[in-house]
Amino acid sequence: MSPLLHHHPPNHDSFTNIGFNWESSKKKGGWYNFLIKSIPEIAASGITHVWLPPPLILLHQKRYLPGRLYDMDASQYGTQDELKTLIKEFHSNGIQCVADIVINHRTAERKDSDGRWNIFEGGTPDDRLDWDRSCICIDDTTNSGGTGNPDTGADFNGAPDIDHLNTRVQRELSDWMNWIKTEIGFDGWRFDFAKGYSPDITKLYMGNTRPEFAVGEIWNPLSYGSDGKPNYDQDGHRRELTEWVKAVGGSATAFDFTTKGILQAALVEGELWR
Repeated sequence: MSPLLHHHPPNHDSFTNIGFNWESSKKKGGWYNFLIKSIPEIAASGITHVWLPPPLILLHQKRYLPGRLYDMDASQYGTQDELKTLIKEFHSNGIQCVADIVINHRTAERKDSDGRWNIFEGGTPDDRLDWDRSCICIDDTTNSGGTGNPDTGADFNGAPDIDHLNTRVQRELSDWMNWIKTEIGFDGWRFDFAKGYSPDITKLYMGNTRPEFAVGEIWNPLSYGSDGKPNYDQDGHRRELTEWVKAVGGSATAFDFTTKGILQAALVEGELWR
């Protein structure tokens, strides 16, 4: 878990803990039912926020591959009712819950008439989040046949990159995020692969959903020297993070991967001079 970078000082002291790992989806009896038993211990430790796993994601080779966003009963961690019960119990112990928001990319439900995977299903009886190739970036590299706007961020090669300049995409994702806030009970967001779309897009979703807390995952490798070790000067790496936080308008924080990388090198390699 990395520390957080803020553009403005936070209004209160907070301590966020990650409430899952890569093996959690395999827990017998369901991860939600397991985690709820640990809430008294978590609360006693002073933790104020818990980052929960993506509620509906298929895990494949440690990648998040979202599909039917409203179908939370299809989660590998438990049912929708179990998730709501878990969040309610966290709230009763004074702990807020952060949802892992994976919206940069999405897996299709089926192929189109050309044999390309670009027909999406939202998981409801109506057409919410039922998208087609028009909602995929035209420069997507997964051979999805996207006809939308060019991507505004980094490419993700595991699933079609969603066109976040599309007004339907913006509206329906905002509605979905507000739904998991009001119906499921989430308090805040952790934006997965946030460098996959421009910070202006993150700023738009922040304004449309107004979470209590938000953090972006902007991961880039550190600067390395010819010896294969991190350079002492990592100001450029840190600047990328602070510029993202500023561009979002100061409404979201960012994981401080710069400090994490420096501490890792210092402690693992015994290079305490860092």
